[in-house]
Amino acid sequence: MTEAVAIANDVIQANGSPFATLSLAPQLPPVTPQTPLAEARRNYMRLAALIHPDKLGSAFARSTEAFQCLVRAFECFANPKERAKAAAELQRAQKVASPKKAETKTEKRKAPREAKLTKEKKAVQPKAPKAKRAAREASSSAAEDEEESDLSTVASESEEDDAAHADLADRLAERPPAVSTSRTPIGDARLGGVYVQTNVGCPQCRSKWDPDSRQQYSLFMGEWGKKIHCQTCLFRFGSATALHSCPHCTCPFDYDASLYDTTIICKRCKATIGFPYAPVSQMAIDQVRHDEWQEERARAERDEREQRLRARHGGVSADEEKTEMLIGQCMVDEQCPLCHRRVKSKHRLHVVDCLKGTPAPAAGDEAVKETRKRPRTIIGATKLAAPAPARAKRVPAPRLRKAAPAKKKAQRKRKRSYSDSDSR
Repeated sequence: MTEAVAIANDVIQANGSPFATLSLAPQLPPVTPQTPLAEARRNYMRLAALIHPDKLGSAFARSTEAFQCLVRAFECFANPKERAKAAAELQRAQKVASPKKAETKTEKRKAPREAKLTKEKKAVQPKAPKAKRAAREASSSAAEDEEESDLSTVASESEEDDAAHADLADRLAERPPAVSTSRTPIGDARLGGVYVQTNVGCPQCRSKWDPDSRQQYSLFMGEWGKKIHCQTCLFRFGSATALHSCPHCTCPFDYDASLYDTTIICKRCKATIGFPYAPVSQMAIDQVRHDEWQEERARAERDEREQRLRARHGGVSADEEKTEMLIGQCMVDEQCPLCHRRVKSKHRLHVVDCLKGTPAPAAGDEAVKETRKRPRTIIGATKLAAPAPARAKRVPAPRLRKAAPAKKKAQRKRKRSYSDSDSR
């Protein structure tokens, strides 16, 4: 796990550079501009398996950022235009970093050829007097000096041209790309039959992506390289790093923009899979480039702010990085890598105390029982009986008054009716 955290830190330091980032894959050859896409994808998959946020978890607080840098690097490598641009920037940086090494290599390359030419000239030319020989040597040395000066001027001119092109590219990069106003659809539709939308998933949370329209699917899968944000975890990815699967049997397959105008055969169900195309306008294509430019500019400004903040606070030392790695390992293994005690909570506090030499008690250990202090006895003092604890008075519960029984109405006596016999 410590190795994975170290690789994640290196990926963040590479800051999306495709060749530097993909070359960090352990036990795999480094990636160059001439590396095939399949081999570069193998490096990407090896790194993704190591630094995926689900794998690192809470061991590394910046795991999502590291995985985002890795995805951005492979997306840049998968795009031929972006790869050529990154290769030119790498070559320019190497020239600026080591100009002396390039000069020594050219001089070493010229030395054997010049020595061979001088030997051939000496063998062909007859012997001459010393004065003529000295004059000839002087003229040849002057010619060689002129040739060297011409070569140096040509080299300086080429370097100036490269610098001018680089400056022009930088100035153009500062300007936002123009967006056309043409809404006319380009090309013919390619829908129905074998051309069915494939399943696209997020590389981080694996949730399925549902495009808003057919044009959005075409811009994402085609050579225009539209990037999208996951609807669940807001992760940003492109078609080269997305999880693609067959629309018939959900069998996964690798995809890049070069396959958009072709058909493939599913390895499981043997069905022919084509990628549909809904005609898009030039305005939509230019809008994709404009969005990419805005995203790149915002990321560059954010990186500059972080660098200024880091420089203002003195930067992060090697000891702090080591401490973070130890804390991450302690959180994953639930065991301190220094004292090998079991730790279930407060991992940072425990590791910091271990580094200071006073480890804190682990949360998993049994708690120390607290003992009550016994009162000190004084010689000659009479013992007083402890007062009995006051008992709480019992408050009698209020008695409920019984309701008086309802009086029954007395039955009225029936009066005797008079009869004829009474009157007698």
